Amino acid sequence: MPISKPRARKAAPLPTNAMEAYKALQKSLQIRAVSEDDDDTTTAEEIDFLHSNQAPLLAAAIKFAMTEISLAERLECVSKVAGKRYFAFERRTASETFLSRPVNQDLFSDDLAPVLALFDSLENSQTHEELSVSLRTWDSNLLQKTLYSMAMAFCCAIDIQKTGDKKTPGTFFEYFVAYLISRRLRVNPVRRVEISSRGVNISLPTDFIFEPGLGLRNLHVPVKTSTRERVIQVWAHQRVIDGTLGQGRYLGTPVILTETKLDKKKMEVVEICLPEQWQIYQGHISQLSRIYYLDLPQPYMDLNTKLPPIAVKPFAEFFFESDALVGV
Repeated sequence: MPISKPRARKAAPLPTNAMEAYKALQKSLQIRAVSEDDDDTTTAEEIDFLHSNQAPLLAAAIKFAMTEISLAERLECVSKVAGKRYFAFERRTASETFLSRPVNQDLFSDDLAPVLALFDSLENSQTHEELSVSLRTWDSNLLQKTLYSMAMAFCCAIDIQKTGDKKTPGTFFEYFVAYLISRRLRVNPVRRVEISSRGVNISLPTDFIFEPGLGLRNLHVPVKTSTRERVIQVWAHQRVIDGTLGQGRYLGTPVILTETKLDKKKMEVVEICLPEQWQIYQGHISQLSRIYYLDLPQPYMDLNTKLPPIAVKPFAEFFFESDALVGV
């Protein structure tokens, strides 16, 4: 009886746009989106952001996104935010007009050179120390601008393709932040933490938990494109983690994109900030160690010098202070 030869598998087609690259990244991470309204699910306890497949797909999503938004019009917005200028991308079709979220004009750049340079630093540094040396060559303002541009390019590319899709940009931003922190700390995250409450073991879902190693401090990293009223969940989760696993073992370090809102009729941009509520949460619920922003609102920046103090910083600073933060 002749032995049949195994049929060769067809190679997966290469992505041709930002959305295809995003879906390929999800598949590579073994993450399946149940629906636009549900959280992503994964069978793996640990999500592998350190695999060599991830960076090319993430870079492809960003590069495609920058190409897609370069074909759109830029509409100047009326900024109601002191000291900041904003614009929005607009794409018109025969039947519909798509408008993106507001983009900080002074933080956004479509220059791919620093984007590729950052991927090169993160991917080609052979050791933690080598990556630290490489990152110290970066100007902090350029790094912040590069990070903001990378995240915002993809979010806006989705905005001008489909109205009302908040899930895709939000999930991409989670992947983006998790990849960056994974590369910086050289450890993959998990999306739940095991706690014990009154003799019952409970698996508490979180955005990301990073455990860099014995004797080092762990990071609890909620990731949000914006906070609004939902931010109390961040302090509440931190309270549970502190109360069950020990104060100071897991540092609360949320990463947030922006707090801007665009009135599409008036083309006015405002920032929605609740600094007084943040002070109450920090003083009476739990203590967050850092809050990082890609477009940092001044009212939250001012909390650094108020009581109780809250360390609110540009996300770029994480890459320079992460060793001290976790105790390397």
